[in-house]
Amino acid sequence: MKVFVAGSRTVKELDDTAKAKLLSIARKGYEVLIGDCYGVDTAVQHFLSDLGYRNVKVFASNGNARNNVGNWPIISIPANDSKRDFDYYQQKDIAMARAADCGFMIWDGKSRGTLSNTINLVSEQKTVLLYIPTTHQTFVFHDIKDLCNTSDSEFAEQILANMVTEGIAVDTLLAEFKKRQAKVRPAVEAMIREAESVANGSGEYFTYDDVFGTDVERS
Repeated sequence: MKVFVAGSRTVKELDDTAKAKLLSIARKGYEVLIGDCYGVDTAVQHFLSDLGYRNVKVFASNGNARNNVGNWPIISIPANDSKRDFDYYQQKDIAMARAADCGFMIWDGKSRGTLSNTINLVSEQKTVLLYIPTTHQTFVFHDIKDLCNTSDSEFAEQILANMVTEGIAVDTLLAEFKKRQAKVRPAVEAMIREAESVANGSGEYFTYDDVFGTDVERS
C-alpha cells in the first residue's frame, strides 16, 4: 500500500490526530510518498524520521529536494525550470497521486495545492482522508454518502473560494466553477460503481481502518 501524504505550508506542526494517523500507517508498514515542501511535508518528514521509519520516498522537482530529513530515496520528477511557480511544483504532486493507492491530506481549509491533490486522488478513484486540524474535521472520501455530501456543499464551496483567490474574472467564474466541480462528480459516480463491484465480491476496497487504524475517532 502506497499512501500519498501532503498538506498545507501554513501547517507547521502536527497535532495528536495527525500523528495518530501517521503512526497507524507506519505500524502497518505502508510506503509513504511525501513531497519536499515546507509546512506539512517537513513536519511529516520529522515525525517519520523520529520514528526511524524507512519506507518513505521523497518526490522532488528535477530531483532537487528542498527537504529530506530522513535521507530517504528521492524520486525525481521532470519540471520546467524556467519558472518555479504553482505549475512547476504541481508536477510532482500529480506524480504522487498517480503512484499512490490512497491519500492523507492535512489541510488548512485554504491552500490550493492540498485541494488539487485531493481532487486528483478522488478523480483516480482512490480513497482520501482529508483532515482539517483547525476545526478537527475529518472527511473520508471512500464513503459514497460522505463524498457526495461534501462535493455538493462544503467541498464545492472551497473549490469556488480557491478560484476567487486565484483571481479568475467574474464573467468566467461560473463557467470555470462548473468545469472544476465536474471533475469531482465523475469520481463520485465511479466510486459508486466500485462500491457495487465490491458488494458483488469482484472489486478491491480499502476501508478507513485498513489504512488509518482505529486509534482516533472519526469526526
